[in-house]
Amino acid sequence: MKRAPFSASEIDQARRLLGLGERASIGEIKTAYRQMCKQWHPDVLADEETANVKMKDINAAYRLLLDYCEAYRFSFSAEEVESFDPERWWYQRFGDNIYTSSGETGGDE
Repeated sequence: MKRAPFSASEIDQARRLLGLGERASIGEIKTAYRQMCKQWHPDVLADEETANVKMKDINAAYRLLLDYCEAYRFSFSAEEVESFDPERWWYQRFGDNIYTSSGETGGDE
């Protein structure tokens, strides 16, 4: 099942619900999710109805953030963003120099 495009407001709301900043790794997302589950689980709170509603929201936010990261192969961590090398990515993906066209030959031949 294909998901509709993600909106920035959805992602922002999910991050805020889990208590995450603008940048968070997948590990940080999972940790925040577990902490929220411990805090809002129906077995912990006296008001089970409120806990059930909150847990549904937490689960939806967690799933949304993981789907977003998976769909775009993206993590919010600053280290991954700063270390991204487009030339290396291109070579790993397509196996060719990004600056050569199909008609050019290299000096090796």
